[in-house]
Amino acid sequence: MKTNSKTMKTSLFLASIFLLASSSAFAVDPITPDNETSKISIHEDVFVTGSQDSYTKTEKHSMNYTSPNTITVNVDGEDVFSDSLKKAMINYTNDINAINGETHVVEDFAYDLSSNKVMPNLKTTSHINFQGASLSKTEKAETGISELKGLSYSIDGNDNICINKNGACWDAAVGSSMNVSYVESSSQIDLDITHKPYIHNMIAASGTGSIKSGMNAIFKEGLQNIYAKGNCPSASSSVTSMQYDTHTYANGQFKFSKDVKNVINNLNANKPTDNIDKVP
Repeated sequence: MKTNSKTMKTSLFLASIFLLASSSAFAVDPITPDNETSKISIHEDVFVTGSQDSYTKTEKHSMNYTSPNTITVNVDGEDVFSDSLKKAMINYTNDINAINGETHVVEDFAYDLSSNKVMPNLKTTSHINFQGASLSKTEKAETGISELKGLSYSIDGNDNICINKNGACWDAAVGSSMNVSYVESSSQIDLDITHKPYIHNMIAASGTGSIKSGMNAIFKEGLQNIYAKGNCPSASSSVTSMQYDTHTYANGQFKFSKDVKNVINNLNANKPTDNIDKVP
């Protein structure tokens, strides 16, 4: 590494910096956000016979966490790079609209970060019986964790400050949607970031109409260039990634069953991304 008369001072906040010669596999660990007291619990049981827009429901939940523990790189009194050691997110949406029919919906929603004994953090179940003009339901969930494992740097001349960060990232999304004139369905979604990070989606249904279900998961790990100032040689980047997609669609008179689970052990890269639009 070059220093070229410039000195690099690393400012450390509740963390330890270390230099990295190469990337290696590592685990994305469970994370405990600081809003542990947040709890939500809902039980809903609705039966309705009606005409236009006889039953509607919109449900949203989001949790985004950035750890206060950061690493900051300071060069000649100037902060050129800062990043949190851990980040996590949970996003969930559920929309239902029934038109001119007989509808029975039983749904439970529970969210809790308060105890290591509470598992998973977010859990939903849904049971729907419908017969009528049309019922549409779209349910999506996303969760992710990123970790900054360490930094390496080089200073090239007076213009380039090149920083490599070694990180890990898991981002997974699941979802299902249906547009039916008749259906009997059951679904379940579980999200967890505080124990063993995972996402689970189960749906079973029979009916007439169309139904979709999908999952998208992204794993990344390794060194990634940060151009603090100027340009850095891309050759020092060695981020690896793996992506998994599965989508199923049925139309007509159907019997539909799908169960997917993604459990995180070893993962990769640097930042959870918006993945929820990649599922139905």
